[in-house]
Amino acid sequence: MLKMTSQQDELALLDKVLFRLASADDDQALELAVNKWLPSCLLKLNSGQEGVRKKVMELLVHINKRIKDNSNIQLPMDALIVQYQVRKGEISPDFNFFNLKKN
Repeated sequence: MLKMTSQQDELALLDKVLFRLASADDDQALELAVNKWLPSCLLKLNSGQEGVRKKVMELLVHINKRIKDNSNIQLPMDALIVQYQVRKGEISPDFNFFNLKKN
C-alpha cells in the first residue's frame, strides 16, 4: 500500500508539472517552467514504476513539441550537464544528450 501511495504521489506531482508547462502561455514562462522542472523529471525515468516513466515520457513529448522549432527557448544546459556527470549510471543518457543537442 505504501508503494502505491508513493506512485500516486509521483504521478500527481508529474501531472502538476505537465499542467504548469501546458499553462505557460509565452516563451519566457515556458522557459522558466522547463528550467525548473526538466532536470528533476529526467531523473524519474529511472523509476521502478512504469506509470511514472510513462508520465515522464508524456511530459518530455510535450516539451519537445513546444520547443522543437522555437529557438527562443533555452534549456537548462548547466543543470543537465552537471546531472549527467554526477549521475552517469543512474539516468538515461539518451534524453540528456537529446536535450543537449537541441541547443
